[in-house]
Amino acid sequence: GVMIDSFRHTVVAWLEQSLQADLYVSAPAGYGGLGGAPIAPELAARAAAVPGVAAVHGVRRVELRSASGPIRLLAIDPDRRRFRGFELLDGDPEDVWRRVGAGEEAMVSEPFARRFGVRPGGVVRLPTSGGERAFRVAGVFYDYTSDRGLVLISRPTYLRFWHDPTLSGFSIDLVGPGGAGAGREPPPGAAAATGPDRAAAITIRLLRQALGGEQPLIIRGNRELKRLSLEIFDRTFLITGVLRLLAGLVAAIGVLSALSALQLERTREIGVLRAAGLTPGQVWQLVTAQTGLMGLAAGLLSLPVGLLLSAIMVYIINRRSFGWTIHLQIAPAVLLEALLLALATALAAGAYPAWRMARTSPALALREE
Repeated sequence: GVMIDSFRHTVVAWLEQSLQADLYVSAPAGYGGLGGAPIAPELAARAAAVPGVAAVHGVRRVELRSASGPIRLLAIDPDRRRFRGFELLDGDPEDVWRRVGAGEEAMVSEPFARRFGVRPGGVVRLPTSGGERAFRVAGVFYDYTSDRGLVLISRPTYLRFWHDPTLSGFSIDLVGPGGAGAGREPPPGAAAATGPDRAAAITIRLLRQALGGEQPLIIRGNRELKRLSLEIFDRTFLITGVLRLLAGLVAAIGVLSALSALQLERTREIGVLRAAGLTPGQVWQLVTAQTGLMGLAAGLLSLPVGLLLSAIMVYIINRRSFGWTIHLQIAPAVLLEALLLALATALAAGAYPAWRMARTSPALALREE
C-alpha cells in the first residue's frame, strides 16, 4: 500500500508539472508506431489561426535504430515554459535549457541515464540522417512514460539533423482566464459564454472544424488526459488489490488453524475454568480478547516490517528494474488500514473457535483429570 501510494503520488505530481497546456492533439494510437501517424505541420499552423488559441507547440517522437538498441527521441519546441515541465535530477534548469536550445546538447531521462550509464557532461550518440552524431548531455530529467528512457532535444535541432518537419502531435494554449495563454482575441461567442469551460468548448469545436477531413486526429483536454493517465495507472496496479485479498484470506486461514489447535490443547484448561464458575459468555470474552491481542500484535509488527519492505521496493527494486525515482509517501490511512485489517482478520478467524470453546462441556473436558 505504501509503495503504490508513493508511486501514484509521484505520478500525479509529475503529470501536474508535465501537462501544462490546455489541449493536446495527436494521431490515434496504432497509427505509425511510437509517435502515431505523422502530422503535417500545416495542421499545427491551421490550429494556431483558430480564434481562442493563444499558442501551439509541436512535438515529434521517433524511435532511432542504433548499435546499442532502439533509442526513443523526443523533440519539442524551444519554449521555456514547456521546459519547466521537465524536472531535473540536479543542475540549473535555465542553464540546461539554454544549452539544449542552442542545438549542440541534449537531455536524457532518468531510465535512459541508468540504462546506458550516461551522466551530465557525458555523450550520447544518435543516428541522424547525415550519419551518427554525438550530443553532449546537458542534464537528466525525471520521466515515467517508459522504462526504456528518452532523449530530448529541441525541434530546431531535430529539423537541422534529421530534416523531418512532420509532427507527432502538438499542444495548444487557450486564451482567457481558463487558458494557459493570453494576448489574443477570444473566439466568437465566447463573450456571451458562461465561464472559461464554455469558451474552451467553443474553441475545441472550431479546432475540430479546422483540423477535420485530412487525417484522424484526437483532441484531448488537460484534465481528460490526466484522468486517462491515472485510470491506466490504477488498472495496472489492480492486481495488487487481489493480492491483498489473497494475503488476508491466507492470514485468516492461518489464524483459524492456530486457534483450532489451541482449542484442542486448552480443552482441560477451559473445563477447569468452567468448573470454577466461568460462564460460556466469559469464556467467549476470554478467547476473543486473546484473539484480538494476537491480531493487534500482528498489526503493530506489520507496520515497521511493511515500511521497511516498501522502502526496499521504492529505493532498490523499482529503481533497478525501471530506473524510476519514486518519492516515498507514508499515508496514515494505509497504516491504520493494515492495523484494522490484522485485528479484524484475527477476530473473524477466532469467532468459531471461541464459540466451540464456550460450548465445551466441563464434564467432558475434565473426564481424564
